[in-house]
Amino acid sequence: MKNNYLDNYLLENKVDKIEFENLLAKMNISKELCSDLLLQLDDKKYTRNEVNLNHFIYWLKVSEFIDGNVECFSSRPAFPHQIYRISLGRKNYIELQRNLRVNLVAIYVNIKDKNKEIFEYLYNFKDEIEDIVGIELLWDKRDGEISSKISQAYVIDISDVDNWPVAIDWQVKLAEKLYIAFYPLLEEYYNIIL
Repeated sequence: MKNNYLDNYLLENKVDKIEFENLLAKMNISKELCSDLLLQLDDKKYTRNEVNLNHFIYWLKVSEFIDGNVECFSSRPAFPHQIYRISLGRKNYIELQRNLRVNLVAIYVNIKDKNKEIFEYLYNFKDEIEDIVGIELLWDKRDGEISSKISQAYVIDISDVDNWPVAIDWQVKLAEKLYIAFYPLLEEYYNIIL
C-alpha cells in the first residue's frame, strides 16, 4: 500500500517515476522510507513538485548524516522546502539552505534581536568564533529588521546529486562548528541579562 501511495503521488504531481526512482536508488533511500515520510506530511501545507521532492530527499540525507556524525545537536524531520533549521534556543537557529536556481548551499546563524544587543555581544567575540569555525563569516546586523544573520555560502552544482555528499558534508560540519561557537555564548548572554 505504501508503494502505491508513492506511485499515486508521483503520478498526481507529474513527477517522472523512473527519474525519481533512480534518484532514490542513487541516494540509497528505499521507496518504503520515502512513502512513510510523505504520508506524514500535510498535503495542504507543502506544494508537491519535483523540486520540493528533490529538497525532501536532500534533507533526508542531511538528517542521516547528522545522526551518524554529530553529537551536539540532533537531526530533525525532513520537509520538502529549501531550508533546514537547527535550534540554538530562544528563537535563535542555524539555518541550512540550498538554492537550485543559483547552485549554492548556504548556512545562516539567525539571531532574533530587534534591538541588536545580542548581535553586538556576539560581534565582540567575532575573532574567537571565526577561529572555532575555521572560516571568515559574513556578519549582517540588519538594522531595522527583527533578526540579524551571520552567514557563509558554498557554490556547488547541487542539481547534480553526485555533488550532494560534498555539499552535505560542508553544511553539517560547518553547522556543528557554528553550534559549538554560538550556543555557549548565547547561553552566557541570556544568563547575564536574566
